[in-house]
Amino acid sequence: MNRANTAAARALSQHELAQAARPTLFDAAARPELLVVLIYANLMSPLLWDLLAKITARAGAAAGADTPALMAQIHADVDGRFYHMDPLGFAGSEGLLDLDEERGRLSAASVDEALRIIRRGLEGLADAGRLKPGQDIFALIDAGRFPEYEYATLEVIEAHAQTLGWKHRPLGVTMCADEAVLIASLALAAGRVIPAEVAILGSPVHYSVFLHPEGNGHWFNGKHEYHDAQGWRNLVQGMSAAQIQQLVDDRCFYLDRISTPRGVLWMGHGLSTLAPEAVDALDAELRRFLGIELREIGDVRQGLHFERSPLLDAPALDLRGCECAEDVVAKVVALAESFPGSVYELALYTARRLEVATPGAYVRAARRGWRLQRAARQVRTLEDALDCLAGVPGHDPVFGSVDRIALPDEVLLFARGSHRDRALLLYCLCLESAHLPQAVKDDTEVLFCAGASLLRMGQRCIDVMTLRPVDACPPPWISLSESGGDPSRARPGAG
Repeated sequence: MNRANTAAARALSQHELAQAARPTLFDAAARPELLVVLIYANLMSPLLWDLLAKITARAGAAAGADTPALMAQIHADVDGRFYHMDPLGFAGSEGLLDLDEERGRLSAASVDEALRIIRRGLEGLADAGRLKPGQDIFALIDAGRFPEYEYATLEVIEAHAQTLGWKHRPLGVTMCADEAVLIASLALAAGRVIPAEVAILGSPVHYSVFLHPEGNGHWFNGKHEYHDAQGWRNLVQGMSAAQIQQLVDDRCFYLDRISTPRGVLWMGHGLSTLAPEAVDALDAELRRFLGIELREIGDVRQGLHFERSPLLDAPALDLRGCECAEDVVAKVVALAESFPGSVYELALYTARRLEVATPGAYVRAARRGWRLQRAARQVRTLEDALDCLAGVPGHDPVFGSVDRIALPDEVLLFARGSHRDRALLLYCLCLESAHLPQAVKDDTEVLFCAGASLLRMGQRCIDVMTLRPVDACPPPWISLSESGGDPSRARPGAG
């Protein structure tokens, strides 16, 4: 993260790209910038802009809702239309991570630090009598397991609603990080804040979002709680600084970092990739809103170590003139090309777009999937993998477009996927099979062609849409293999 190492750091590893493609709680704990990456990925989602149009209409008139009314309506929609699932619910829906495997994938230090913070936050809730049964995951942690929290864009959030089996299901299923990112994304798309006015406060145990357009603060604490500046002043009127700090503590559980598009203030590490003047400005905005300087900031201000982050060492995203997702895509793609190794390059992977330099990162991200690994236990031959694929009934793209790709666990959970989604599932079933020889796996690849997706295994080539062999493979624009893929620079073909 040192300025002197910027050039080298911009050559992002496949591990880093796979983290962006499937960021989990532990990935974001180790790399808080991934929350910013998620915001930019959401801004490239057509679903986000559709949701914003409905919120704006409900807030007042499509062109006339003032900022306070729009902020209140954003909160009302996220609170009323999305279902917040507790940890044990996610464990049942998403499966369980093996914590030793996570320590190997990331590092023991980062995983154990996140677990320490989570324990501290949950113990605080328990001591206050506020720990709900669905939040009690102490036994799971003690057994070396953890709910497989994946932070996602709006497409996956909305797709999760179908898994609840409710007659009147919500618009989507979220956790606190999703809610903070979604609220920030909607406010940015609406043009009511700029990136410099967004701050995600929290830690691995809980996240909230503070927006401060032109000095007028708005604090969204998860789904259920929203304070504008006047509302917070009314709440804390007559309170001492210690009492106000306790109100914040009660809402944050544990606050050790603030992630912004300009950098991260990581109080727990005494580190800031925010420039000193940006820390001063953020501190002033929080003091103006809260009425106090946060103890967590005051305790580290004098000893902060400042570094430059190559991930965030790029111009701010200028959303002026953006009226739809594709407008944002054009800007993010241009910034990613001009600033390789930045959050903009990572955001293309989080949005699961196919016009990326290293599509093999999707294979690496996919192979971690709990559902994939379970399904692959039944795969002894290619025919077994084809039978598994045939058991996925739906052919609609999870991301609404064949130019974006869903990972195998999503295809299996949502029981649908485009031919591109299904091809990646088929390929990863073969890679994860304990019975197929490694030499066979090494001679297997996915071919994305205009209008078709194929799996080549040795001399055999299967059309994923028909599950039938084809005699000759058309020229691919991506050859996707475990080693990384060989994309052309052309845009994806239609269909």
